[in-house]
Amino acid sequence: MRKFLWLLALTVVVMFSVGEKIARAADGNDVIKQCTDSGTTYEQEKCKKANGGKQFTFEGIVKDVKDAKKLRVMLDSGNYADVVFKDRVAEKVGVGETITFVGKISKFGSGIMFKHAITNGALKK
Repeated sequence: MRKFLWLLALTVVVMFSVGEKIARAADGNDVIKQCTDSGTTYEQEKCKKANGGKQFTFEGIVKDVKDAKKLRVMLDSGNYADVVFKDRVAEKVGVGETITFVGKISKFGSGIMFKHAITNGALKK
């Protein structure tokens, strides 16, 4: 019985660890950073091709309200994105506010000169 409990506890720990890694890997901020800031040009292009059009969760600071459904968001110090939301968000958020949202990466930019583009956005509460 003790061996069974030990094995069960070990299984739960391993499953939790793997699940935690998967959750972190799905974070949009990390994906954008990985695809634009690290590795060779070939590796970056491969990353962009693999992740473009996929939906992720993002977090960032609102830097500008472009219109009723479009925000400019700073994902980190070197990565800005223009985010188009499905619903009106201009009345719900303000400049300087940290938001969490889901959306699809529709275009990778350089991050500063050429903003990333995220579409089909939805604010998370």
